Amino acid sequence: MTLIKTFDYPAQLIADDLEGGYTVVFKDIPEAITQGVDKEDALAAAKDCLDVAIAMRLKARLDIPQPTQKLDGEMLVSPNFGTCMKAAILLAMNEEGITQKELSEAMSINERQVRRILDPAISTNLDTLEQALSILEIKPSLEFVRV
Repeated sequence: MTLIKTFDYPAQLIADDLEGGYTVVFKDIPEAITQGVDKEDALAAAKDCLDVAIAMRLKARLDIPQPTQKLDGEMLVSPNFGTCMKAAILLAMNEEGITQKELSEAMSINERQVRRILDPAISTNLDTLEQALSILEIKPSLEFVRV
């Protein structure tokens, strides 16, 4: 299985020398573009922007690309944890050819609940997300790092 092992995406902060502030772009998620008045604001906006872009891809059932290697001068940005878990579930389902119906049967829930699990706009209990990942033979791993 070649499931994404991380959702840490390299972001480039581009200083606006004329008007000030920073523009943030993601080479792996080209539709994710945002800006901020300073680096801190730009990075906070980048996290939200990346989360929305991944959520839109989830909703549209579009590919979620593997993050590329971070280059010098780039910063790593991750979407929120719930979005990462939902994306991992969808990627594993796609890779294994598992349908929503098959996942619902394996979880002993109805198919509507699986649709809700995959919907980034709906908050899902972490235990439910972990159950779905377990059925898909995916073990989430957390890492806490000082930034």
